[in-house]
Amino acid sequence: SSGQKYVVNKHLGENSIIFENFHWTLTDYMECLRNANLILTHIDECKPPHPTDKIDQEYNIKRRDYPTYLVSVAKKAL
Repeated sequence: SSGQKYVVNKHLGENSIIFENFHWTLTDYMECLRNANLILTHIDECKPPHPTDKIDQEYNIKRRDYPTYLVSVAKKAL
């Protein structure tokens, strides 16, 4: 659900990274833009690059079909 916090435990070879993340829907982002009096002009769901890191190749393959970042371009509403 929107705003739900979850913990990510990512293993990279012998190392481990733990961080907290939050789930936000596209509707949440659009509402934030509207509340800031901005108009969306472009959106890009950036996919991760092809797996080149041999240590983390399995993870990269799993993530290949899902956006990793959401980039939005907006302008101030008149």
